[in-house]
Amino acid sequence: MATREGVLKGVKASRSGPRVSHLLFADDCILFKEATRRGVCAIKQILREYKNSSVGLVTFIYLEEHLGTMGLIHNELCWRVGRGTEIDVWTDCWIPGSEAIGRPDREVNSEVILVSDLTNSTNRTWKRDLINNTFQPDIAQKILQIPLAEIERADFQVWKEEPSGEFSLTWVFERSTKKQCRSFCCALWYIWSSRNQFVHEKKIISVRDIAQKVSSYIAELDGIRKKKLTFTTERVNSQTEATEGTTVQFDVAFDRRNARPASGIVFRDQTGDLKALKSVLHENIPSPFTAEALAGLDAIKLVIEVGLRTTIIKGDSKTVIKKCQSTEMDKSVLRAIIHDIQIRKSSVQDVTFQFIHRSKNTQAHNLAKEALERRDESYLVGEITAHRVANPEGRWRENPD
Repeated sequence: MATREGVLKGVKASRSGPRVSHLLFADDCILFKEATRRGVCAIKQILREYKNSSVGLVTFIYLEEHLGTMGLIHNELCWRVGRGTEIDVWTDCWIPGSEAIGRPDREVNSEVILVSDLTNSTNRTWKRDLINNTFQPDIAQKILQIPLAEIERADFQVWKEEPSGEFSLTWVFERSTKKQCRSFCCALWYIWSSRNQFVHEKKIISVRDIAQKVSSYIAELDGIRKKKLTFTTERVNSQTEATEGTTVQFDVAFDRRNARPASGIVFRDQTGDLKALKSVLHENIPSPFTAEALAGLDAIKLVIEVGLRTTIIKGDSKTVIKKCQSTEMDKSVLRAIIHDIQIRKSSVQDVTFQFIHRSKNTQAHNLAKEALERRDESYLVGEITAHRVANPEGRWRENPD
């Protein structure tokens, strides 16, 4: 169909040879298209149509219809923006809090196809004027609030129904009946079993056979009465604060009305003496959660700037600290910021992120609050900081000398 409509013209191996649009194998298909942006979009459109066809969805549809799980998993993926070269601006889901935009009826800039068309690749910022002129104000604001990693990374698809971006069985269980949950779990078990048989025994089990086995097993369960067993697992995570070494504490103050945060960073040496104070202002940040992550990024930047080889970075947002501690790829809305933190961590010999209670982080918070009120950044290093000490009320007291 794509060939008949001229979407897929194929390529020639020689000047007089026939055009080849696709090659079919036992379980694979290779499509040929010119290596251009238009070609990429054409291939993606073909794949979307295949996904929505009866052939592309046969496995899921059959399992859903015959196991009573219809609608549990359908179009629940969204994109986290990296380079933006894999994301279609109009048909993909990539804007937090919004579904796919859909191409508007009115005429828009024909050059806007991929999300990468909306970013400046040289300095990793959004093309503000282009976005404001292309989208409705509410959509434009959401786009401009998406953080872009300072260091480029590939686009990535995540589970949009969870803030973490990770698929969770909790999501399935919360939206399903008891019967659907049981069918879903049994189906996963048999699918994994069939996968192992294919890998180790080269045995192929059809979708129909899997569905029949699941149905038979559920019928067997219905005929057996079992006692309910409850397993409770408790894990206690404890962190002990280090008594030696340099420390960098960070916190944030947030102006919700104007979406403006300020980061406050306090650096102390091994003896606890104040060595540096820094406040950083940011613009157009969607939430305090994102602002806390940016403050963590500002903190690691200060560590690198002053040349620390070993240090402990402390913050009072347990979720952000946990993400900074992790070496795995983050899938949440903070992905771009956490990625930048992880890259910078590798340039420091020994850096540890540690959670502290907010009552022990008042100085960093007061510094951020003052910067937000004054709309002014500050950076005090060395002996200069000895002339400014924060009192318990959060106001700065100047040394009388």
